[in-house]
Amino acid sequence: MRGKLSGIAAAVVVAAVIAVPVTGASASTSRCTEGVMQPPCGDFVNQSGNGWAVYKQRLQPGTPVIAYPDFRGGKQVTSDRSTDFYVFTPTTRAQLNRSFEYAPDGLLSGLCLADLDNPNLVHPNGVVLRWCNGSPYQQWQASEANGNPRSLQWRNVASRGWIQANGTGKQLSTSTAAKRPAGAFWAWNTPGQAQG
Repeated sequence: MRGKLSGIAAAVVVAAVIAVPVTGASASTSRCTEGVMQPPCGDFVNQSGNGWAVYKQRLQPGTPVIAYPDFRGGKQVTSDRSTDFYVFTPTTRAQLNRSFEYAPDGLLSGLCLADLDNPNLVHPNGVVLRWCNGSPYQQWQASEANGNPRSLQWRNVASRGWIQANGTGKQLSTSTAAKRPAGAFWAWNTPGQAQG
């Protein structure tokens, strides 16, 4: 029972800390956004309308996470299972950290968003899926730009790099630069805003 209550408390904390709305437009599937996975199932979208998407919906470790259109001209593109992510608090010791598990059609896959742009790696590989294991490379912290919950920036706990888009259809990467590019501002299930 305690584990179940911790999960419920984590969902409430997620909603409060990162302003995850209970409803809203999304390119994610209805099984993710309207089912029992709510409120923390959906997608983060930048101000260009590109959301986090799993390349070719592959359920394999090492699969790149790309920026793919969720919105065009302010309207939702289509329902797409590659944009279904479940956000959760991975540890009770660090309540501000979040992990993102790929959940196609609202079903947990066991694969989490991970940062491989580690400066200690010889060949960095960008943002990919890895088996969920609670690693700091699978944990992220949100920062609101100018106090605006529709302008979140996500920083990896281990690498300290900020998630950024590199163009439509291209793999997400992280940057440790103090000034983050425009494609680094994300909002939940709706396009982010570059400024507060």
